[in-house]
Amino acid sequence: MQARGERAAKEGVSGMNTIADALVQAATSAETKTKRRTAVAFVRESLTRQDPDGYARSCFALAEAAPADPARVSCPTLLVTGDEDSVAPPQSVRLLGEKIAGAQVEVLRGCGHWTPVEKPDECIDLLRRFYQRRMA
Repeated sequence: MQARGERAAKEGVSGMNTIADALVQAATSAETKTKRRTAVAFVRESLTRQDPDGYARSCFALAEAAPADPARVSCPTLLVTGDEDSVAPPQSVRLLGEKIAGAQVEVLRGCGHWTPVEKPDECIDLLRRFYQRRMA
């Protein structure tokens, strides 16, 4: 995160283009890259449209942030990741879920880091079922 922030701060728009290209390649699934070109374009544009200075500051803040204590989460929790998520890999999300009492962990097949962009219908279905169980 620190290096990414430094690139955005130093290189501006050019740096954001490089960052976006790298993240699209590393953090979207193979299925998304081949079958959901609009999702890939959205992810790339959502990154390149950010102000480089603001993005850099966010990266620096994240690099220095202290982790929260997941055991303190006391509300119903749904954690969703993709089986090709390199940012929040399934095993890490499962471990996080074990630290949150009653958490539900779902791993979407053929999905990278941008779960609602890469698998919108599946995310809506998961949320619908998650809330239905709590509203019944």
